[in-house]
Amino acid sequence: MHRVTYSLKMKNIFYIAQISYRNILFLSVFFPTALVQAQEVEVVEVTGIRQALPIQQAPYALHKINTQQLQHGAATTLPEALSEVPGVSIQKTANGQGSPFIRGFTGYRTLALIDGVRYNNSVYRDGPSEYFSLIDLQSLENIEVINGSSSVLYGSDAIGGVLSLQSKTSSFQQEQEKFLFVEQSLRFSSGENSWISRTELDIGSGQQWGLHA
Repeated sequence: MHRVTYSLKMKNIFYIAQISYRNILFLSVFFPTALVQAQEVEVVEVTGIRQALPIQQAPYALHKINTQQLQHGAATTLPEALSEVPGVSIQKTANGQGSPFIRGFTGYRTLALIDGVRYNNSVYRDGPSEYFSLIDLQSLENIEVINGSSSVLYGSDAIGGVLSLQSKTSSFQQEQEKFLFVEQSLRFSSGENSWISRTELDIGSGQQWGLHA
């Protein structure tokens, strides 16, 4: 009996074949452990900017609605006030309903914050809801709309966008003495035959305390 052994080396991978005249073939493949090298993965850090910036310098699409714009727009609910914001569409079937769509998302996928406190909760569903209309629009001083995902800054649910709402506060920090301001507003709509009357009171002592109601 004669046995022939062949060895082949190619690209650092060793093939050893043993062939015998008894028609039995043995093939073994060995991968040297020295060929397996760990590659260092580059670390990528994603951080958010938590500081006041001009809108032009913000790294995302941001739109702001102030008190004057809210008064001139004569909107009755929050979704109505957002209807003129670029990139925001409103699904509305009645005055007491309305849900904003930002980047195609609404419901709990659009995060709403009131003075930094999360308004969304587990009651929200994945779809249009009436909860956005329950926010008192007349009590808001500013509305900031962030288009696009902002979970790095605001956490979960900020997938479609963020509604950052700032409520009205007392002006006691700008006053030097005791003060009392009363504001009365009246809105009439002939299209829906509705009346809205609102009275606001701002009282306090300059640099000490204040109450806005």
